[in-house]
Amino acid sequence: PITSFNLADLYFQLGRVKESLVWLVICEAESHTRNDVRALIRCYQLRAEIALQEGKYLEAEKLAKEAVDRANATNIKELIYITYRTYSSVLH
Repeated sequence: PITSFNLADLYFQLGRVKESLVWLVICEAESHTRNDVRALIRCYQLRAEIALQEGKYLEAEKLAKEAVDRANATNIKELIYITYRTYSSVLH
């Protein structure tokens, strides 16, 4: 799932949101199939970034909070940092 996430992130960075969302759907499906919690959390985080960029502030806040809560449960410091960074951007 991390390969599909990386493609989703790349397309987002290039401003190609539609392609990013396609890869996020793939990543989420793979994450559920393989029980990859880390990849699923990154999907929530990137979806929050996309929602924020699109001006969908309530959706962005909900997704970012979900990512933070799930990341906190993992105790993976890098993942916690990334999700809090997104959450902070949403709340700003």
